[in-house]
Amino acid sequence: MTINDYQVSLTPTFLGTLAAQIPVITAGSLLGGTAPGEMLVNSNFANGLANWITAVGTASATIDTAQHKIGSQSAKVVGGFISQTAALTAGHTYQFQAWVQAAGNTLVGNAIGAAIDVSGGAVTLQKASPASAISGSVTGAILAATVATSFTFLQLTFVASATQNYTLSLTDNFGGTLGIGGGVWFSGVSLTDTTGAADVTASQPIVYTATGSSIVPNGTFSLGTLQGWVLNPAAPFTLGSDSFGQRAFVPGGIGVGGGFMFSPAFQVNPGAKYRITYTVYHGSGSGGIFLRVAWQPGSSQPANVIPGGTGSTSNPGFQDFLANGSVTSSPVAMAFDWTAPAGANFASLALYAIGASDLAVQSVACVPYAATGQFGADVTGSNTSNDTSHVDGVPSTTIASVVPTGFKLEINSGARLYSLTAI
Repeated sequence: MTINDYQVSLTPTFLGTLAAQIPVITAGSLLGGTAPGEMLVNSNFANGLANWITAVGTASATIDTAQHKIGSQSAKVVGGFISQTAALTAGHTYQFQAWVQAAGNTLVGNAIGAAIDVSGGAVTLQKASPASAISGSVTGAILAATVATSFTFLQLTFVASATQNYTLSLTDNFGGTLGIGGGVWFSGVSLTDTTGAADVTASQPIVYTATGSSIVPNGTFSLGTLQGWVLNPAAPFTLGSDSFGQRAFVPGGIGVGGGFMFSPAFQVNPGAKYRITYTVYHGSGSGGIFLRVAWQPGSSQPANVIPGGTGSTSNPGFQDFLANGSVTSSPVAMAFDWTAPAGANFASLALYAIGASDLAVQSVACVPYAATGQFGADVTGSNTSNDTSHVDGVPSTTIASVVPTGFKLEINSGARLYSLTAI
């Protein structure tokens, strides 16, 4: 079909078909259809109670056009339950949800409230909202009868333990024999498979480029404080803002033992590789800046790892990425690669300003490598982003010897551009 002069193909791909994303249009629905991927039939009761099973002994199950949250009508259950069966797949994650409204606050007999539940096969409960639930062959999300009368959202997230048919029920007497006085309305019922996309195969390659966010607690000062950081009480960093935004700042000229800050400790694995980034700058002065990582062994996480020297619990080891150096006058993310040494279980990032230069810190980060080469070539103390003598870790004196055969090397002197092809 054509949309806005673009041809749209419905040919299946590993991403699925466009047709599969188009909701089924159901008469009487407030939104004109059901959710994509809906597994229940007539989930919004637009066709009355068709496809729903009314349990034996249920006093009544009717359709009410006056009370509804989603669509144009709801199912009202008094003293029993209605249900549908659905074929679920072992290991898949499902979300079962509904809007529920009780007729009153009266709790009748030993009924414990209105609920949605799953039975007929064991499941692993992941989340029930509200929190009340019964696990095992029957798992439910429960609305206590003493809750107010307005529509309340109930949601149940679970993993199917077996590939088989499951019974999914809507009831007003979950765990009891009698219902809530006046009945319960159910609206906007839905069951969807929330399992991730199809498995990646050899014909569907994917490049994994990161493990996620930094593992340094409060490394971006998002708490609005320096909570968890160790500062020199005599010359502390302070959190404030300048034209570049929020930053921790300490003035220069304090001298040895002056401005320093040590991050909250985080866990590392010996031999694992990490990309450490300090986003820093200065306003005046030069020299005396240290960017450091400190580590120590142990089974209990300390609040902070304070740099020492030997790498023991009492005298933690450290490595300087920038030692007695300077930083730029505008924020720059200075990135370095670090492999946690043997025996290193916990680490902290440390920053010092003990020379003439002041120091502003916008953030620090430590991101575990997902795979070798994730961030490109290693950046080490002799191979920083500003280094022109060691490009990608290769000294300029030998760079020509490692250019692969047939590849072109371009050298721009500023005045002229030279092009060399390796043979």
